[in-house]
Amino acid sequence: MIILKKVLIIVACLVAIGMPNKAYAEDLNIEEEKESFPVEEKKVSKIPISVSADIAIYSDYIWRGFILDDDPVMQSGAAVELYGLKAIAWGNFGIDNSDDLDSVEFDITLDYTYKYKVLSLSAGHTWYNFPPIDGRSLEFYIGGALDILLSPSFVWYHDYGNENHGGGDGDYFIFSAAHGFPLMKFGENDITLDIGGHIGYNHKLFMDGDGGDFAIGGGLTIPINKYASFIPSVAYSVSFGDLARENDGNQKDKLYFGGKLVFSY
Repeated sequence: MIILKKVLIIVACLVAIGMPNKAYAEDLNIEEEKESFPVEEKKVSKIPISVSADIAIYSDYIWRGFILDDDPVMQSGAAVELYGLKAIAWGNFGIDNSDDLDSVEFDITLDYTYKYKVLSLSAGHTWYNFPPIDGRSLEFYIGGALDILLSPSFVWYHDYGNENHGGGDGDYFIFSAAHGFPLMKFGENDITLDIGGHIGYNHKLFMDGDGGDFAIGGGLTIPINKYASFIPSVAYSVSFGDLARENDGNQKDKLYFGGKLVFSY
């Protein structure tokens, strides 16, 4: 009997030693929960900045009904936009100078656009530079556009540059409309047929009287990848009023064409 009691005591001690302590076990569980608890990462908001650039070659340089260069030209630009504020640099360079027109030009534009549902309101200022004649001009504009069928828009430009230094010192009003028709899929995007036109009214901008221009054109937007597209186009420009008058604007009707490579990110 005494031996049996000793055996039972030894077994009880061994069981007590081998049994985990409840508090220690709870500590282990707590530590495991702490280690497995996900750490919350800080959310970094993306800055809504967009960058775009383009390079184009056209048969002529037509601007608001004026034939500024009757030879092929190269045009290139770049823009950065942040919270509706956009800075644009743009230039025109003659490829062939067989005529008497030297159309080298470099412009800087600052633009702000406010969007509300389908309405966009814009205001901006452009600094024009014409290196061949050491000329320059200044222009501000305001306008609006609707994101509906035909994308109608209207803009008023006021040039207040000094005429003795190449300024226009006049006003130009333009109403535009355009629409794109999807033709076929090209990768993840559509090739579209783009048709558009405008009518502009010129009040003493680079001329003495009043006149204007009308233009209609079409082109294709061909996506190359997510960030680039190629846009071949053709347009016909018609001048009227004092813009077409021989002793004032002296501008002719003109068919012109070309292609533009556009990058956006």
